[in-house]
Amino acid sequence: SSDLALATRIQNDVDKVSVLPSDRFVDNDWAMAMQMGLEIIGMMTIIGGVLAMLLTGFTVYVSVSRKERELAVIKALGFRNRAIYASAVIQAAVIALGGFLLALVFVRLAVPLTAALVPEVSLRVLPSAVVRVGSIALVVGGLASMLPVRKLVRVDPMLAFRS
Repeated sequence: SSDLALATRIQNDVDKVSVLPSDRFVDNDWAMAMQMGLEIIGMMTIIGGVLAMLLTGFTVYVSVSRKERELAVIKALGFRNRAIYASAVIQAAVIALGGFLLALVFVRLAVPLTAALVPEVSLRVLPSAVVRVGSIALVVGGLASMLPVRKLVRVDPMLAFRS
């Protein structure tokens, strides 16, 4: 590649300089980071992931719980439980997707900011990681919406009209 050729030319032409193409530099940085603090990075990643799942789940749970009266009215009007579940899952997916997109915007801003403020640290966000995190957010949101809806579909729909 042209990066490798340029790096080789600079290495040969300039004394006392070590040159690496950007992809090898990132790989070396990653290897060094893994050697220096794999356990710490791994633990921080797990804690951050668990917190994100808890926040997503709690937000969806509260949101669906707040719609309990509306969902009870829908049930009283004769809609099937399947339609109520579908409504809750769609609402959960919208909330989870919104949170995921907000987080993605934050990451897109944080990566160049980190590079500007701490040039010795190189960050790379892999597309597979983005897909994995988005999928987990949707699953957690969907599961969190099931708890309040499950409780609701077992209740007498006429309770929606009491108040």
